[in-house]
Amino acid sequence: MRMSSASRSVAENRHGTTAGEVSQDLLRAADLVGWRRHQHILGRPDFVWFKAKFAIFVDGCFWHGHADCKYFVVPKTRTDFWMGKIMTNMSNDALAVRRLRAMGWKVFTVWECQLKPKLVRQTLARLMGRIVS
Repeated sequence: MRMSSASRSVAENRHGTTAGEVSQDLLRAADLVGWRRHQHILGRPDFVWFKAKFAIFVDGCFWHGHADCKYFVVPKTRTDFWMGKIMTNMSNDALAVRRLRAMGWKVFTVWECQLKPKLVRQTLARLMGRIVS
């Protein structure tokens, strides 16, 4: 049985670790404790500190429409379909952040591109500043 070009492309595009796993490793390396993963609160943040009411979303640049990012490229095929999905994600993200903040939560979004080796230290420093402030 021959593999279609799309199936072959997906099969070849395997990532060793996810952005969430990278973030988790960073939080551990920075000795940040007390967080929980994927708790059932509004918007399903990737990391939550309940006592501090602090939530972190780790968003993929493509799926969440990271503006002006080289990893967010509008697909050439089925553009309306994909943009509809991405716009829905963006709208849901904004609503969740707004509602969490209205409930007194501090919310931080980490983009997939910010976890790349060139930017990861800067991202961690910004994150640490937000957590302790």
